[in-house]
Amino acid sequence: MALVLLAATAAAVGAASNPNCSFYDARNLYCGDVMLASGYLDQPYCAVNAVTKEWACVVCQTLNHEGGAGERVVSIVSADGGATWSAPVPLEPPGVALTNSYAAVLLAPALGPAGRLYALYNMNLDNVTALPPDVPAGTPAFARSDELGHFVSRHSDDGGRSWSAQRQVIDYRLTAIDHSNSFRGATREMWNVDQIKVDARSGTAYLAFTKIGGYPQNAPQEIWFLGSANALTEPDASAVAWRLLPDGDRGIAPPGGNPSIMEEGHIMPLVGAQNPGFYALARTTQGVLATSRTAAPDAASGWALEASVAQYWDSGAVAGFAAFQGKNVTLGLKNPRGPVTMKRFADGSLLLLFYNNYKKTFSDDSRNPYWLAAGEERNGTVLWSQPEVALYDRDDPADRPGYADLVEDVAAPACNSSGSSRRCGGGGASEGNGGNIFITETQKTTARVHQIDAGLLRGLWAQSSASEPAPGVAMTLSAADAGGTVADPPVLAAFGELTAARQGFALELRLQGHAAARVGQVLLDSRAAGAGAGLVLRVAAHNGAGAVELLLADGAGRNASLTTDPLCAARLRAGGAHSLAFVADAGPRILTALVDGVLCDGAGLQEQGWAWMGELGAPNAAPGTPLRVAGSYGGEFLGARIWTRALTTSDCVSTHRSHLSTQ
Repeated sequence: MALVLLAATAAAVGAASNPNCSFYDARNLYCGDVMLASGYLDQPYCAVNAVTKEWACVVCQTLNHEGGAGERVVSIVSADGGATWSAPVPLEPPGVALTNSYAAVLLAPALGPAGRLYALYNMNLDNVTALPPDVPAGTPAFARSDELGHFVSRHSDDGGRSWSAQRQVIDYRLTAIDHSNSFRGATREMWNVDQIKVDARSGTAYLAFTKIGGYPQNAPQEIWFLGSANALTEPDASAVAWRLLPDGDRGIAPPGGNPSIMEEGHIMPLVGAQNPGFYALARTTQGVLATSRTAAPDAASGWALEASVAQYWDSGAVAGFAAFQGKNVTLGLKNPRGPVTMKRFADGSLLLLFYNNYKKTFSDDSRNPYWLAAGEERNGTVLWSQPEVALYDRDDPADRPGYADLVEDVAAPACNSSGSSRRCGGGGASEGNGGNIFITETQKTTARVHQIDAGLLRGLWAQSSASEPAPGVAMTLSAADAGGTVADPPVLAAFGELTAARQGFALELRLQGHAAARVGQVLLDSRAAGAGAGLVLRVAAHNGAGAVELLLADGAGRNASLTTDPLCAARLRAGGAHSLAFVADAGPRILTALVDGVLCDGAGLQEQGWAWMGELGAPNAAPGTPLRVAGSYGGEFLGARIWTRALTTSDCVSTHRSHLSTQ
């Protein structure tokens, strides 16, 4: 092998003191350990070697702009679970100036004493630097060369410290979308953001990618897959074969069909005995994640070639509201034109990183925060839990964490939120494997690794069955308190300065007869004489009949508010008793609302169902101010609970379900 080292300003990069991480929160973007920080960086994708205990990661890097000259793939290695990193090593040797980018890695444990590491990546082997002369009018000028050419691979037998002298070209057949692309098939337009997955049933490795019809990332687009049956076992790298899937001339198109955008696909082999086949997921410009599946054991056929919208596992609870005020409401997982990540772990658990908003575009404010959902295989597909905030930049809503990997290191101690750093020890991250799960990501200039809090993961994976009320209730109200005042309401911690995990508050109300709620009627009010600092919960005049608004004021001129979206309001108006929860999370400075354990996400009616709080201080009235409780507001107040910490989404789901067992 040829060992090629890149001179680096720091041989070992790791955690650094950052004023934006004065208190450790595993979800805080700036509390992560730095992997690389130079120029443009993308897709830090990793493999963990069970023998050497090392992480080997590949990253797309350039000192130029994204897609510009000099873009290349480099590898970095960590021997301490992602805390510190080696200097980057380019996969292509010195003198190779052809653009190469967007790598995925595959570890073949049986090939050699410590296994063989493959990197599969895009490369502009033909050095295409201009569009053909006959491109349609209005085609953008040639600005990037990193999504053209071929897929290639190199391998490493020393854990990513050096790479093979020989590069293998991964050929695949041209299909209709290639023949009609901007280069009329003379040049392939494609790119990959998926991580390579292995089907445990067959030992076949799979990777999803996007075929592009319109340069550089314009419709039509289709999701395709590469599959290799011998990558894990073939010692001769030149004999490793990859097959284009599915068979035929058409890949998976977006909901509603082409011309539209469906790109950055991910594939997942299904493992349940009742769920043979594969599940695929991709972003769109429709504000939702699109999905398709097949029961075929080799992913070669049976795909729905027009995708549908990815769904939550409790979407049946809201299905009756799919037609709302004459509009067809899109129900499902919301996402802008931003990257998602889907992975399975040693015990079979599934996780998904996505953005949970409907902005539809590349806009700077569409990729913060990152949200995390757990998946379950049901009826031959994957359905997703209600999501949790996974990563945030609390000071800059326009920050853009993304192109993440979810990395499992079963040898590492787990991180719980009570610790002061991510090396805080504690119980296992999942009930089944006792290991830890990390996020590696980049907001295009700094690549970081973040350990996910074990409690957050346990809550997500138990969410479909948990039915206990969240512990630590600071105040409980009953129907007997309706129409009166309650002395000594809980004091809420300041929101601006983060000093404790899950800082903030949560409240949950039980209501019935809400269809008769009158606009402006107050449900809870902690303010003195109904004004100034404190919180108030009232029936709103917007977002549909029955919508409820939470207003917070800190007495220093700073305010925040969130109103349940129209679909949540409609659920509250339905017959019977309902739970309504609001959570103010001081970590990301975000307000969320849930009705009957379903997070209000705006459906297709609003861009998002959550809100930023900004630099709000503590929303407390003067000491001694009692809490006023709704009397007759049109509906009936059944009770409430207040917590002086921010509950997780899973806490709220479990708390709601605890009511159902007592009705």
